[in-house]
Amino acid sequence: MRLHIVKDALGLFSKRKPDHVWTTQVKNQQIRIEAWEDHGMEMTNVQVGIRFVRFVEHIQIMRHGKVIKTETKETLLATTCQEEVKVESIWKMIHKRWNIENCLFHQLKTHCHMDHRFVDRFHAITACIYLQMVAFNLWQLYLFRYLLQYDQKKHPQVAVAERMRIECEMDLKIPPLLSR
Repeated sequence: MRLHIVKDALGLFSKRKPDHVWTTQVKNQQIRIEAWEDHGMEMTNVQVGIRFVRFVEHIQIMRHGKVIKTETKETLLATTCQEEVKVESIWKMIHKRWNIENCLFHQLKTHCHMDHRFVDRFHAITACIYLQMVAFNLWQLYLFRYLLQYDQKKHPQVAVAERMRIECEMDLKIPPLLSR
């Protein structure tokens, strides 16, 4: 039922040219973005008007000034945020979000056991998540701001943490917490 907004928007957009077109350079990629938007659309169980935006990215991957690969990506977005945010800013936010998703949440799940619930009540779960995020951010600050020569390609974060654990056990002559 909720996907009717997508069908309606795509039908409207197919009958007209893009509302916004711009080009940007990201590393070795030249990206031409076409954007369509429509305001005041209706969606089931939503009381305010919906702004629907469609982005089509034509990506040219360059090497030594020559195009070696061409891709096209499409992104659809429904938001209650109306005209106060420019379409270009929304596009940038979408791409920053994927960086956060791929870096932060992947590391939290893989290395900090964020996929495991330690408690069952909402406030306790929220507190545990906040504590894990604070610890993660402190760890990132330590690595990237305090250790000025830190190179993640040479020394992965997991290896640094393991080395710190071993050195602490050796210095304090504490038996390991978990025997292997």
